[in-house]
Amino acid sequence: MAEESQKLINELETMVSEIQEMEEAIKFLKDRLHEIAIDARESIEDEEQKIELARYVYWNILDVPVSVLSDGLMATSLHAFLKMIGGKKSSNIHCDKCGRPMHFTSRTDMKNWQSELRKMKKGRGFRWPEGYHIVCDDCREDIFADRNIQYREAEERTNKRLRELATMPYREYLQTPEWKERRKRHLISAGYRCQLCNSSGVTLNVHHRTYDRRGNERFTDLIVLCQDCHSTFHDERQLL
Repeated sequence: MAEESQKLINELETMVSEIQEMEEAIKFLKDRLHEIAIDARESIEDEEQKIELARYVYWNILDVPVSVLSDGLMATSLHAFLKMIGGKKSSNIHCDKCGRPMHFTSRTDMKNWQSELRKMKKGRGFRWPEGYHIVCDDCREDIFADRNIQYREAEERTNKRLRELATMPYREYLQTPEWKERRKRHLISAGYRCQLCNSSGVTLNVHHRTYDRRGNERFTDLIVLCQDCHSTFHDERQLL
């Protein structure tokens, strides 16, 4: 058992060493790329060639600061620089809704989408209620527009139903699923006890203290009463 453990440790140490060597090699290459990019920019005089080089370096050598790339290109801001080099970059990441390639608008945008893609491949990451993971700007606008339509339609249905509940005969209202659900919630909230005498284990009524908001009652519009207290309410016409 000890020999197997030591063998595993040796394998892990070898892998760690190889990873460290690769990381050092990658760092060296990145530093060299940085140097080449700077040297090339300083040696090029043609404005269009400078812009083309800046465009390539910006999207492919991420460690080179924008301030270095934009130096001498008459770009006063990141927005101006991105506009100068083309503004967007197509990618191999596709929109889940329309299938078109995503377009990055900045390095940060690209890193965020790449990070989201890695999460998605691991079964994590953000998922839209509609089932999409990655959505382009155009489809995002379409989704929000569809949602707004659905929200308005749902609101219209709700308002129409509230008007029906408010105007239907009271006995009919007491048979609706809306009232039964509201009554159930109120009984639970009261702990299935009369809110006047605190009795339990008896027949309880959910009494309307006001009918002004029937179908859309506030919590204070209702009170849970036992039979005796309910009779007292009606006999004396008390409103609490």
